[in-house]
Amino acid sequence: MSYYTYKLIERTGRTRRGFIDLPFENEQSAWAYLERTGDTVISARLLGGVIGMLITFFNSFMEQSVKREDISEVLSNLAVMLKSGIPAMSAIEDAIIDNENGTISRAGRDMLMRVESGYSFSDAISYYPGLFPPVVQFLCRVGEESGTLDRTLKDAADHIRRMDRIRKDIRSALTYPIMAVVTIFLAMGFWIYWVVPTLVDLFRTMNVELPWLTVVIIDVSDYLINNLEDLVIKLAILLVVLVLIVKRVPAIKRAWHLLILKLPLIKNVAIQFNTAFITEYFGLLISAGVDITRSLTLISETLENLIYREKLEHVRRRLIEGNSLRGGFSEVELFPRFVVRMIGIGEESGSLPEQLHYIAEEYSDRLSRTVNG
Repeated sequence: MSYYTYKLIERTGRTRRGFIDLPFENEQSAWAYLERTGDTVISARLLGGVIGMLITFFNSFMEQSVKREDISEVLSNLAVMLKSGIPAMSAIEDAIIDNENGTISRAGRDMLMRVESGYSFSDAISYYPGLFPPVVQFLCRVGEESGTLDRTLKDAADHIRRMDRIRKDIRSALTYPIMAVVTIFLAMGFWIYWVVPTLVDLFRTMNVELPWLTVVIIDVSDYLINNLEDLVIKLAILLVVLVLIVKRVPAIKRAWHLLILKLPLIKNVAIQFNTAFITEYFGLLISAGVDITRSLTLISETLENLIYREKLEHVRRRLIEGNSLRGGFSEVELFPRFVVRMIGIGEESGSLPEQLHYIAEEYSDRLSRTVNG
């Protein structure tokens, strides 16, 4: 977005001036847009440098958070409106601009201006990757090319809704163990910081020889009490450094993702989640008419786990070399046999999208049972 300062004379004769964010990089386009309602523009000047950066920073700081279910609802409403014959401009106004969420509403105004300026709908939403994931952008592009935008929007809304449900299941399952671990550490801290010093005073008044384990606990308690602030700061710095290293160093990030797939219990959750996501996304793209190799590329670009990215890239290369889809998935030895078998059945019978949707539903149910357990 670019920010302009403008001055104009309305049709009523009143002079108005202010700031506006527009999806144009030149003042001529901004001038033409401001005059679209019949007002007379006196000046329209592009704000650059520090002022533009400050306005952008302030707007991003004040933005309202957007939930996935909000995006799913927007896409679903758009699909219904387009299917009923409502023009795209009116659909954007009703489903996006009039949304209660301020961030979505502002994005809708920008999208409407871009569409009015000649952008396609898929190009307009591509300027908001934080709101509309890559799968939504690509499905919209496919829908525009095939004339089935209403159906692809509905498919995208359903996909986001299902993935949101899976993520919520995982978060809810992790809440209890996290709270349990935090409670344990708080109890240990209370015991070491307040209880142990009281017992030490009691032991000293009794003047008795203490067991070595008790002495160790007392020494640990004394050390923690005397160095608590320093230890907290060092642990916080260490945690931040580790997170940055995992995110920024590819080799460390890959090792971390590999470790996730090896740890007991966590491994099951990671495999079930990624299997459900990949098959759901895969079936969605194929149903929309995207070829298999292109679908595998799009899915691998969306995945967070580097190991799964590498495996899907291997499957894609083997497919280009002439190998079967089932053979490629079997070679990577990461997907369960049930998944490989069902993919093979779909490939042979021509019902691959249906089989992929079935696998996605099955592993979504398995994931729900796992996290609930």
